[in-house]
Amino acid sequence: MTKTKHFDFLLSIRKNLLTYLDSLTPEQLGYIPTGFSNNIFWNIAHCIAVQQFLCYQLSGNKLLISTDFLEKYNRGTFPQKITPSKEEIYQVKELLLSTVNQLQEDYQTRLFNEFPTVKVGLFSIDTIEEAMYVNNMHESRHLGTIVALNYFSSKI
Repeated sequence: MTKTKHFDFLLSIRKNLLTYLDSLTPEQLGYIPTGFSNNIFWNIAHCIAVQQFLCYQLSGNKLLISTDFLEKYNRGTFPQKITPSKEEIYQVKELLLSTVNQLQEDYQTRLFNEFPTVKVGLFSIDTIEEAMYVNNMHESRHLGTIVALNYFSSKI
């Protein structure tokens, strides 16, 4: 896989995520159907938080998001409230694409040349490319969850 493919895949996933933020109401974004533990909005924000964790925090670089954002949407968290505010939706919409653009710029300027070996879940990550690969798999999984959540939220 070429190195630019990681960015192509990530951008494609993020553009798909953006369509949900653009087309659903705050109530639909926040709806948690029976049998689910989170909502569409949380899943989208979670993708941003985990990408920042995998690519920036694990490599020892400064996050592009606030610590509060990371703590609110990182692994093991759940929605703190149901309906997101317009400000929260706007922030996540901005971060969806800006974090991809900055990641690509930081990659090109070799910000991630030093990447320690870390174990995350089932994966041992040795390079930024591996971190991006794991992230893209993770975001794809959450996109699938969002598709399922959207089915139920479209009925409210």
